[in-house]
Amino acid sequence: MIQHNGAKENPGHELNMSFIAAIRELDISGLLFRCGIRKNSRILKGESPDEKRTAFEIFQFLLLMVFQGCNLYRYLGSKKQDIACSKSTYHRFLGNEHYNWRRFITLLAAKVTVFFDTLTKRSRFRALVLDDSVIGRGRSKSVELLAFVFDHVIGKSVRGFNLLTLGWTDGFSFIPVAFNMLSSAKREKRFKEIDPRIDRRTGGYFQMIP
Repeated sequence: MIQHNGAKENPGHELNMSFIAAIRELDISGLLFRCGIRKNSRILKGESPDEKRTAFEIFQFLLLMVFQGCNLYRYLGSKKQDIACSKSTYHRFLGNEHYNWRRFITLLAAKVTVFFDTLTKRSRFRALVLDDSVIGRGRSKSVELLAFVFDHVIGKSVRGFNLLTLGWTDGFSFIPVAFNMLSSAKREKRFKEIDPRIDRRTGGYFQMIP
């Protein structure tokens, strides 16, 4: 998924190598497996033979796009699209309700926190912090549980979600430990309900309960 070209041929080579080293140090592949984030028949259905990539490879590619500031959809339409999977493959991967992303984030945060703690003086203050902020989705119409939420910054209700984040901090660094996108508890303020086709026994459904 990640090209190992020379530094002159690939300006992002140094970033790629640092990225790969961090991925290995944090054992991202092992964390994904522990959280049930792996390829299965639901994901493989409809793929061409050259798209038989593992869940780890797909995740690694998407994460690298973020660190390089690349837009996935523009990338898939560029000359480099031959090294990527199809758009539907990424949609199926990101939309799989059987993947326990909440557990993955918590386990990853625990690993990073332990590492940061070894670099921090014992006298430094440490704490868990709760923060909420409004995520506006003014142009969205079909997002599940989209609702009118009150934004205290501008003093009025907007279309979107309240993002509640739990994080660890030592006064200098901040590591997100868990988060939840909160909808309105009032049904009349919600634009769209949960898709009834989602299996209620999955982590995806549990994370969407308003």
